[in-house]
Amino acid sequence: MNRTLFLALLLTGLETLHGIEPSDSSQLIDCGADRAVLLKGTEAQDGRYAIGWTIRQRSKDAKPVDWSAWSKQDDDLFAFLDRYETQDPERPNTPYELNNCVIDLKQKKMLILPSDWPYFPHKNRGHLDVVWSPVSKDSRYALIQNDARFSTHNLWLIVIDRDDLRQLDIASRLNRSVSQFLRKKKPATADRYGIFYPLHRTEFKTTRNASFKASSAEVPFFADIAKSDDPSFTGKVVVHLPDGTVSQVLGTR
Repeated sequence: MNRTLFLALLLTGLETLHGIEPSDSSQLIDCGADRAVLLKGTEAQDGRYAIGWTIRQRSKDAKPVDWSAWSKQDDDLFAFLDRYETQDPERPNTPYELNNCVIDLKQKKMLILPSDWPYFPHKNRGHLDVVWSPVSKDSRYALIQNDARFSTHNLWLIVIDRDDLRQLDIASRLNRSVSQFLRKKKPATADRYGIFYPLHRTEFKTTRNASFKASSAEVPFFADIAKSDDPSFTGKVVVHLPDGTVSQVLGTR
């Protein structure tokens, strides 16, 4: 399918989520050799860090990304993206890659968040959400949830030690722990569960916001249980910091 047509089909509706609006996605940040598009409304409390997206070369033969063609007009977004053949789950080997990233607005650098289904503005059936820990001089954290369709595709734990940024995708380990918990509770005989980690309770009224403590983070979950009289189960996962290991899974059904 032509990429322009594919992207146009995704544009079936616009959403506003926790201050992230499609019309707020136009600020281009110079990050040395690369550039990133800032998603306004995602800034940390002190404005030092934010979330964005970028396009980068994957092939040595690919021409550099021409950011001079970037337009602040939202209607031109698809035209810009259509210039570059980027990856998706069905096309992993492409000359360019579209990535979400954490942007250090002070140092003008970014941390790539690798995903085969990244978020970009106007993308239907998906969103990007972030919760920042309290500001600290020595270290701080963030949780970034990438919802690709009907469950969490990536859940990145961001560790910031002074000016050093690193990421760990903890979605798989959380999924394993939550699935084991559900099987022990036996809410249904399903082999698989659609598990979503909503960082804000406005997405699902039965869950709490994700939150940070001194040495742990609490991540709410919502499990969709197929073929069940009671098709949902909510709870939270306690994650140890900074390694992102699972300490405990608690149900709040």
